[in-house]
Amino acid sequence: MPGFNPKHKKPIDQTQPMGVKKAAEKCSVESCSESGMHSMSYQNLEGYLSKVGFKVREEASKTKKVVLCKKHYKIFKKEKYKDEKLLKHKNFGDTKEYRPPKPPKEMF
Repeated sequence: MPGFNPKHKKPIDQTQPMGVKKAAEKCSVESCSESGMHSMSYQNLEGYLSKVGFKVREEASKTKKVVLCKKHYKIFKKEKYKDEKLLKHKNFGDTKEYRPPKPPKEMF
């Protein structure tokens, strides 16, 4: 329900959307020519390039800013979620051996 927010000087309808500011920015993937929706640093995307199969344009890797269209961002997000899910596993990276809990002492 757009309206007037007293904290803002302008009505909410007149504010610009967050994210990619230039309408002329295209997706940084070589084979894609759609307009960009999400921008991120090249470092964030670099680890997933081999898994996802993207080839990023040279000018995007030089400026260290990558812009992805909706379709490519969705693919990147799925791969990132899979990796984070593995890292959240309870015993991931534990160097200790698993020891079962001790049984309770008998009260006799």
